[in-house]
Amino acid sequence: MPRNQALLAGLDLPRLLGCEIGPLDRPIVTPAMGRVLYVDHADTDSLRAKYATDPGVRTAAIPTVDHVWDAFGLDGLVAAHGPLDYVIASHVIEHVPDMIGWLRALGRALAPGGEIRLVVPDRRFCFDHHRAETTLADLLAAEVAAATRPSLAQIADYFLHVVEADAAAIWAGQPPPPPLVDAQRYAWAASVCREVQASGRYQDVHCWVFTPALCCRLLADLVGFGALAFECTLFRDTEPDGLEFLLGLRPSADATAAAASWRAAAARATAVPYRSRFGLLRR
Repeated sequence: MPRNQALLAGLDLPRLLGCEIGPLDRPIVTPAMGRVLYVDHADTDSLRAKYATDPGVRTAAIPTVDHVWDAFGLDGLVAAHGPLDYVIASHVIEHVPDMIGWLRALGRALAPGGEIRLVVPDRRFCFDHHRAETTLADLLAAEVAAATRPSLAQIADYFLHVVEADAAAIWAGQPPPPPLVDAQRYAWAASVCREVQASGRYQDVHCWVFTPALCCRLLADLVGFGALAFECTLFRDTEPDGLEFLLGLRPSADATAAAASWRAAAARATAVPYRSRFGLLRR
């Protein structure tokens, strides 16, 4: 089943009110498919100006942004348009400095029975291949701090360990070589961190680095510990030659059953037959 078809499975788009976060110039849900509202970190004109010189972005295709994400999440959007039947975000969650707070904000925006559908990069098949995987402690620390920007540790990890990666080659058993962390690369990473610290500039990186199994296990823990209250309604593992997995989340008052649904999803993830500096890679 094609990615978008799997992501939207079970959603009767013409009858629902939905929201897509961060569509840029390639929205998954278009107005022709149903009533959809678009949310991003900046307004339409600012996005078009930001990407005006980026050959990979068709600035004319960036849709009108209905709501700019702020400290209140989607509360303003809901006040203006009503609760949402679904929220979609493709390759967004890994950028969010406070993942727990972000998911809570999405949950507040949902109508009864509403769902969150996510597309998440699998670090084994993208430029995060050699980066440190996210831990429960990382998520907790960001939530307690109410983080609004990537930490210096996350920025440093990115600039020290990011690599060029080809998903199909990795699936064929040819993982990218580890980055050469020499004095030059260390100085590069250090200079970025110092400049960000001094200027307060927002440096966008992947804050969170997951495999499918790891992500589901972390969600099982967060639900089981009462930090989140979502059950798993969709899990599609990373497919051969692909670099992303799909998740569906729905608010649930039954923490035991909800946590079990995430553990079951993690158990359905399979292994790939090679090793990296992290040991056997599992999805």
